[in-house]
Amino acid sequence: MYKKTTIGLVIATILTATYISTLTFSNQAFAQPGGQVLTGHPLIGNILAQVGKILGHEKGIQILLNKVSFYKDKLLIESIPTREIRVGDINIGYKVFGKGEPILLITGARGTMDMWDPILLNKLASSNHTVIIFDNRGMGKTSVGTKEFSINQFANDSVGLLNALHIDKATVLGWSMGGYVAQTIALNYPSKVDNLIIYASDCSGKDAISRNSTVIEEGRITTGTPLEQGERLLSLLIPEQWLKANPNVISYMPIPTETSAPSSIQNQAKAVDEWSGVCNNISQIRMPTLIITGTEDIVVPAINSLIFAEKIPGSWLIQIRGGGHALMYQYPEQLGDIILTFLHTSYMR
Repeated sequence: MYKKTTIGLVIATILTATYISTLTFSNQAFAQPGGQVLTGHPLIGNILAQVGKILGHEKGIQILLNKVSFYKDKLLIESIPTREIRVGDINIGYKVFGKGEPILLITGARGTMDMWDPILLNKLASSNHTVIIFDNRGMGKTSVGTKEFSINQFANDSVGLLNALHIDKATVLGWSMGGYVAQTIALNYPSKVDNLIIYASDCSGKDAISRNSTVIEEGRITTGTPLEQGERLLSLLIPEQWLKANPNVISYMPIPTETSAPSSIQNQAKAVDEWSGVCNNISQIRMPTLIITGTEDIVVPAINSLIFAEKIPGSWLIQIRGGGHALMYQYPEQLGDIILTFLHTSYMR
């Protein structure tokens, strides 16, 4: 048994190293300058998976393959240059990659564009979509400006970015606080939104199920290095049970390299707290809408998704069992498949 295990690990190590060495860039799906797809030789990847099954290391091999998939997509996203464009009173840092129907991703509180899961991003961009990621006002590569931080202003900034990029209409996806911004765009600028995707969010106000105040306050702590902050936030974003079953998840999660001033983080938190919400108005949303939530989200209770489903005509509701607030790190492939299925159905209408 020992000999079989040793041989299996040696073969797996050699094949993994070989697989990584075969990773090459191609321009098949990414048409934007600097945009590339990083691919490995599929035969070696398949052999590696089969060897794992035969030698009883299927789970370990899958973890290795997951890491390889993550790092190849991470290298891809990092290779795309960050650009800067003037929008109103701010300079917005952003990246554009892929070719096809545009999709604008709006991140949550404290978030920067390097926090999006690279596997998810590559999946969207490789499926006939132009993906736009950016930093919200005062965060990461985007300047603070002179205007007051508010959800409405963040919506204005986002639409301003689309206009500056000469994009008439886009699918808008908002995560957490980004979901607040996405809803506001859908209501205030409906002609700019082709499809609406609300991920791990609520409509706020008195009709929404309140967020856990202790969790929210803990998530706003700004001390420590980006890695230390990421590790602290991990327990809030991903369910404890899943973390126990996947103890190495931190090794294939994006660690933010961008920094944001504590004052901007505080101003953003103030904007979230002061937002009155749109629960009374979301029934006016008419574009195709997808609501995604994790059943184990302790930041925004999953029951809020039912409010969306009840009030937005014809909306899709997907609850991912065992998913947390950052379920895209748990299930990036599945999340991508759900989004693409929804969009394909929408485009066929």
